[in-house]
Amino acid sequence: MDKLLTVVVPVYNMEKYLDRCLSSLVVSNELMTQLEVIVINDGSTDGSLDIMLGYSKKYQEIFNIIDKKNGGHGSCWNVGLKEARGKYVSFLDSDDWYDNTEFCELLHTMKKNDVDAFVFRRVQYIIENQSYRKLYDNKDDLPYGETVYLQDRQFSETPTNFLYFQRMAFRTQTFREANPHFVEGISYDDILFTLVAIYAIKTVKFLNLVLYYYFIGRQGQSIGMKYDVKRVDFHILSIESLYDFYDK
Repeated sequence: MDKLLTVVVPVYNMEKYLDRCLSSLVVSNELMTQLEVIVINDGSTDGSLDIMLGYSKKYQEIFNIIDKKNGGHGSCWNVGLKEARGKYVSFLDSDDWYDNTEFCELLHTMKKNDVDAFVFRRVQYIIENQSYRKLYDNKDDLPYGETVYLQDRQFSETPTNFLYFQRMAFRTQTFREANPHFVEGISYDDILFTLVAIYAIKTVKFLNLVLYYYFIGRQGQSIGMKYDVKRVDFHILSIESLYDFYDK
């Protein structure tokens, strides 16, 4: 692996938000050699691919574009994890973004520490009256500054509220060896993602970095889906996939 970190960005029809997302990943020349961003076009029918290609042309050192047929969020995670060249891998949704200053600090911290996963803070934002409003900041819920050895603790003693894929960067090889396969063509595939993390990782470094900006309120967003039979089916498929994972 010739990079320090790979960021995987799944994209489906996100031309309205994609520039904000990708621009937050542009780093200094010093850090460019340490970073890979895999942007996966999941069959977009709007101008998303053109935006991706523009970043790839301007920042060839960083951006790697993969264009594929639509398969859903999980299919992009599967492809990204397979193709990642970074020692660590994180996953950023294309309507969300990183704080660029904190992102650079994350890269510097990764150089100095050798753990299975890094955990950082996630801030939720919502649009109200055509402006952003902070909805939630989990600033006090984790032992920031500590390295936690999960195998030395009972599960009940482990701070499990870090288990959101948006808050974590994983050692790529450790995560691959767990061999997760994310369900394609559904929403709520992060159920499998977060619980595989408990299985795979042994050491976690908690960083007091306000890094991930999680956007809520976009039309069509899965978190705002009506709770109907389709949504229940998505959850069932995720749970079945998780059962298969642990059974193996």
